[in-house]
Amino acid sequence: MTAGLPTALYLPDGDGFLATDLTIGPWDPGLQHAGPVAALLAREAERVTGIPDGQTVRLAFDILAPVPVGPVQVTARLLRPGRRIELVEAVLTAGSSPARPTRPLVRLTAWRMRTSPVEGTPGAGVPLPGPEQSRPETAAFFTTDVAYHRALDWRFAHGSFNAPGPAAAWTRPLCTLVEGEPISPLQHLLVMTDAASGISAVLD
Repeated sequence: MTAGLPTALYLPDGDGFLATDLTIGPWDPGLQHAGPVAALLAREAERVTGIPDGQTVRLAFDILAPVPVGPVQVTARLLRPGRRIELVEAVLTAGSSPARPTRPLVRLTAWRMRTSPVEGTPGAGVPLPGPEQSRPETAAFFTTDVAYHRALDWRFAHGSFNAPGPAAAWTRPLCTLVEGEPISPLQHLLVMTDAASGISAVLD
């Protein structure tokens, strides 16, 4: 991680989490980007699973209200238990005072399935330069220097964050999701997925 930046998107905080500045989105410095929120909910869903060796195969997120940068709580429960397939719900809440009562802000439902070995040969990938041959770039449209765009290393094979038009980019995490825990491949995917519309845009 770059010196002086937080080492995680979230810090454990009692029975919840404290969002660091790396969760700040581009629209308002007081509100979180949806990517870190999505990953935090998926993490909680995987922690209550009854299929520990399973795989999450479908996720649906309902954003009910903006998520503030600050303390948040996440809860999860099994909606449909099963040995081979299950449905999990995770809900993120914030607020704990009479002026700001606790309320749900984002809801995840996730189907998870037991995995089994399969045989086959992977198809050919998209012919793009690899990460090491691609150009590092930082998004110029964030209003604060330390925000979500600094949580990932962005490498553009072609196109740009900062100009309209088609683009393709690699990412790798520069921090973990929760302090003290390794970031999983699914968590990394969800941290960056909501940024896809910012990678390739028709308008500035």
